Amino acid sequence: MKEVAEDRADFGLTQSTEIVAVDGVHIAAWLPEDLQMTTPYAVAPSDKAGAFFKTLIDGSSDDIYRRAGFFPLAQ
Repeated sequence: MKEVAEDRADFGLTQSTEIVAVDGVHIAAWLPEDLQMTTPYAVAPSDKAGAFFKTLIDGSSDDIYRRAGFFPLAQ
């Protein structure tokens, strides 16, 4: 994506989070659903950390995920 931002490449194809992380580059289109690859993430928190991780999935962080290039999972 750095090469795209510096006009040294015509386009880049990578994870959405890698695209939005580079100033001057934006997502122009999404690949069709049948070409998407999904990386599932999981967490195994201690009792103390459990409350923190609940905020990651309760919907209150959705805007942060969108700005970072993620779309929250349907709940």
